[in-house]
Amino acid sequence: MSGNYANAVMVGHSASEFFFDFITNFYPTSAVSSRVFLSAPQMPRLLDAVTVAFGRFQARVNAARQQGQNPNQPPPQQPPNPPPGEQK
Repeated sequence: MSGNYANAVMVGHSASEFFFDFITNFYPTSAVSSRVFLSAPQMPRLLDAVTVAFGRFQARVNAARQQGQNPNQPPPQQPPNPPPGEQK
């Protein structure tokens, strides 16, 4: 499975389905990189899933900011423990 990069999305709908045009904007052109159709009865489930995921994201970013970390950087790594009998 592969993914496509997009930095914009347009949402539209008909009587029976929603569509999402994921757009890649690279100056000077823009293009639809993916188009996704979703049946209207599935839309509440998608909305709930995105709401929960975004809430988790906000909690993680806010916690990192309160600790004085940049939320866009990975957490610092601990150095590995030396093997037994070996000193630093």
